[in-house]
Amino acid sequence: MAGLPGLSVLVVENDALLAMSIQDALTSAGCGRVETEFSSQQVVKKIAEDRFDLATLSLSSSDGPWPEVAQQLNRYKIPFIYISCFEKSHFDDLPDAPWLSKPFADAELLAVAQVALDQAAAAAMVKNSERGTKIGLDHFDA
Repeated sequence: MAGLPGLSVLVVENDALLAMSIQDALTSAGCGRVETEFSSQQVVKKIAEDRFDLATLSLSSSDGPWPEVAQQLNRYKIPFIYISCFEKSHFDDLPDAPWLSKPFADAELLAVAQVALDQAAAAAMVKNSERGTKIGLDHFDA
């Protein structure tokens, strides 16, 4: 994947073996730093203390504090993907992000990670374009 080399990724996963598998796939794809967090409570703190380019968020149950974690990722403008064995419909209150269903192959993980990065880049371009348009119009109004 062209967009993954050198990235810093936070893997939020409660299954240690799956976390290691995700970490291996991301490292093999060239990510520069891959950190794993097993506790959803610690994730918010880690997001605030460190800078990540991407996160994977495992939804292990429908009663976790996932909306708050996802909102924190959005607040810090960290693109992320959801990973779950549950259907997306179980999590109606979550912010939008690409969804990866368990089980999955490494190639699927990398493809969905790239989608998250591409969506974030496109959103940033639109925001910058809108800002540029406003600046341009202000410049010509003078």
